[in-house]
Amino acid sequence: MVDMQSGKEVKVILPENARELTVEQYQKFLKVEGDETFMTLKALELFANIPLKVAYAMKAEDILDISQHILSIVGGKHPLVKRLSFRGKEYGFIPNLEEMSFGEYIDLDSYLSDMQQLHKTVGVLYRPIVKEKGDLYEIEPYKGTDGYADFPLDVALGATLFFYRLSNKLLKDTQTSLEEEKKESLISQPPLTSVESGDGMEV
Repeated sequence: MVDMQSGKEVKVILPENARELTVEQYQKFLKVEGDETFMTLKALELFANIPLKVAYAMKAEDILDISQHILSIVGGKHPLVKRLSFRGKEYGFIPNLEEMSFGEYIDLDSYLSDMQQLHKTVGVLYRPIVKEKGDLYEIEPYKGTDGYADFPLDVALGATLFFYRLSNKLLKDTQTSLEEEKKESLISQPPLTSVESGDGMEV
């Protein structure tokens, strides 16, 4: 990259994928307000560590290329990652969502609606693996969530999207089941007889 003011080369190290970005960086970007140009420059600052004063001095073409690259990796597809290495430990996604504790469910339900709580969301969904056998594993008991600000962004977004889809599917299945039960109830009810409707009654 070239600094248009000095004519010197500017070395920029770009993240190759969202695994190299963190939840905290994403949360800071979501707080940014301004026009498209300012948002682009802040994206470069937060995700590529390019200070605003450096960005202003770079070629417009370079800025466009970098911003498109960042948007593509942040807004790309992020599949569910069940296991990952984090802070030198093996972390795992909750093995069985049906066995989630009430505390986990309540916390997760309150965090999911706010991306500024994303670090807490992943703290519920991912914890260190304490026991494993083949593809099966157990994770640490839930003791609250904190300190996940540096969690990989792609894993956090993938898990959140997975849980949203799962929740929507369960909601649709529940609504369908209730509608079917309502229809079955109506069908099973005997129709009103002529006597019940008042027809044929002797006066």
